[in-house]
Amino acid sequence: MYKIGNTMCRLFRSSMLSLKDAVYGFTPYVGYPKNGNIGDEHLYHLALRYLKPANLIYDMFTRGRLLKVSLLGSKGYYLVGGGSLIFGKDFISKFERLSSLGFSPIFWGTGSRELPTDQNQQKHWNSLLKEAQGGVRGVLTQQCFQKIGLNVEVIGDTGFLINLDFDTNDFAEDYVVIIPRLIPFRNALLHALDLKRLDYLKDLVDKLASLGVKIVVYLPCMEDAPDLQLWLSTMKTIVHIQVYNGEIDPFIKLVRGAKAVVSMRLHPGIFAYALGTPTAFIEARDKYFDAISILSDKPAMMDVNKFSKEELLKHVVDLLQEDLEMRKERFRSVRTIALNQLERSKKIASLLVG
Repeated sequence: MYKIGNTMCRLFRSSMLSLKDAVYGFTPYVGYPKNGNIGDEHLYHLALRYLKPANLIYDMFTRGRLLKVSLLGSKGYYLVGGGSLIFGKDFISKFERLSSLGFSPIFWGTGSRELPTDQNQQKHWNSLLKEAQGGVRGVLTQQCFQKIGLNVEVIGDTGFLINLDFDTNDFAEDYVVIIPRLIPFRNALLHALDLKRLDYLKDLVDKLASLGVKIVVYLPCMEDAPDLQLWLSTMKTIVHIQVYNGEIDPFIKLVRGAKAVVSMRLHPGIFAYALGTPTAFIEARDKYFDAISILSDKPAMMDVNKFSKEELLKHVVDLLQEDLEMRKERFRSVRTIALNQLERSKKIASLLVG
């Protein structure tokens, strides 16, 4: 009898400790907050900053039996953060589980992937998203929603909120920032295209250096940084290299002061453009056009299958010669978008906390 009573006491104390450790009233966050990619990680930090006092938690699926306890004080919503997340096969299980728990999605500048062509899958997504609130990244995402019979507002990529950290951008130092990427071989098609894009960038670096331009290469993703370091080691041109280490501030300082930014990655380019810096993308996938669709003055999308190396060089040289007034005007145009996102964020935060 003593042993049974002692065991019950231990179980009770263990249960109480577990309940004490549970986080009450949190809002599940769907996204990529800890993947070593400067874009995805900083979008999460922006959500933490602009959606206060909402308590965003991204590791909900590791909480096991404490999950429902943690949900007790929530308001019945989950936040779908920045990036291309909607219609993704790797995210549908999270949408399904949260929906089964009675939660509705709130989009915060979220983008979509390619809409499934299967009618049953489209109906399933309709059932998961029909109660959604908030706003999405761009018009292509909006069109995907319209195809499954849903309406959603466009508020733009929330990376534009970086604009609010400064009053203007009226200076430029004498260097250009190059942001490469190398998608892993497991995606053979995009990997091959990235190798072609890197060949274009290597040629661009050599030609800019021959014109006396200082070049800084920034590696924004921890996954492909080792392979890109090997690529850089094959260059005959000496470049300055910076690598993302989890801190955003060095990158912001770098691109804000650059004469121009040439990026293969989406969000580093969005951040640079939001700060007023002349920006060109060496990409042409739908998600890039979706992200810039809200802009009146759109940055160039240099598809390597449609533009020559010489055309790329000419465009970048033109950016380097841009008047500072155009930089300030670009900054002011993004400010309007960012201020609208700020107001929308306040409304979303009030929904999350009640």
